[in-house]
Amino acid sequence: MKVELVKGELSSNKKKTVYTIDDLYATVSRIYKKQVVDLQNVYYMEFYNLIKELENSGVIKKHGDGKTYVNPHLFKKYKVLRDKIVFTEEEKINMAKLNKVNLGYYGKRVDEFREDYDIIVALNDLLRDTTHYREITLNEISYIMFGYEKDMSEGKVSVVMKKLGIKEEDLGCRMKNEPLLNTIFKGFYEKDRRNILIAENLETYWSLNKILREISNDIDMLIWGQGCSVESNFRGTILYGVNENDSIYYFGDIDLSGVDIFLRLKSNFKDFSIMPSTSLYKNLLNIGMKMGIKKSRSQKQIDIEEDRLNIFLNAFSNEVRDKLKAIIKNREYIPQEALNYNELRKAYGNE
Repeated sequence: MKVELVKGELSSNKKKTVYTIDDLYATVSRIYKKQVVDLQNVYYMEFYNLIKELENSGVIKKHGDGKTYVNPHLFKKYKVLRDKIVFTEEEKINMAKLNKVNLGYYGKRVDEFREDYDIIVALNDLLRDTTHYREITLNEISYIMFGYEKDMSEGKVSVVMKKLGIKEEDLGCRMKNEPLLNTIFKGFYEKDRRNILIAENLETYWSLNKILREISNDIDMLIWGQGCSVESNFRGTILYGVNENDSIYYFGDIDLSGVDIFLRLKSNFKDFSIMPSTSLYKNLLNIGMKMGIKKSRSQKQIDIEEDRLNIFLNAFSNEVRDKLKAIIKNREYIPQEALNYNELRKAYGNE
């Protein structure tokens, strides 16, 4: 058995460093077309000498002190020794020029850096001027720079972006957002400041849609938040003209999840005036108190820290705040659907 073939196999597999004795039996069996059972018996001394030669030539070394029961003994595990790969001086100079990206991931991954280098350079150049592609989406930039529209969202480039910690919003491009279902009422574009109402759930959106068309009110735009989707897709409302001057009222379920959606939306869009729709929440609370408060069935609800929760609660009077806090802390809930079409008409004083 020639040691060169096994050495080449072990050295080429860079993802595997530690081999058990069974791994080595399997490797030698595959290379020399011999059954493992034969290597363990008929050809054992040849196998033994092969392993010792690999060990003596510095290809492998023992990994731990455990030995096999066969005589002469071999160790149960071996570690493959490889030459340490380091960055060249030229590569170090090039890395210093890549000052717009975080190369921390590549610190000890020389091979990966060399493989990804061209993409890293392209991304670094892109980050030098994030205003250039302000009106272009990620897929459009991907096509311009790499020739494939999905490379930056799900291809090789997206993998490199994750290694560098680059997110879509870091690129200064136009964010691709799923459009949120909305209704724009008459006079929206003639006003400098508008009142915008976001309803978390679809049934409530349609009930409000009908009522706001039928009665006089001060709502200029109604949006279906679509649960957690509002957090990622809210930017899309900017395309309709929503801006920092507008008053944005949020109305969702009274439970941990519903309040958390509001808090994340408010936190992610600090430049916008986002607040709870206190009147709708109070009406929902009153109905819930009459019907009886139920325990939440959701297994995904996570407790909200006191400071964050107070951002929501401080919008209400002391009496309402205490009731809402008790419901949320006790993991109870009142679904938005409790405020149905008929109840909403009462809330808007048009019964």
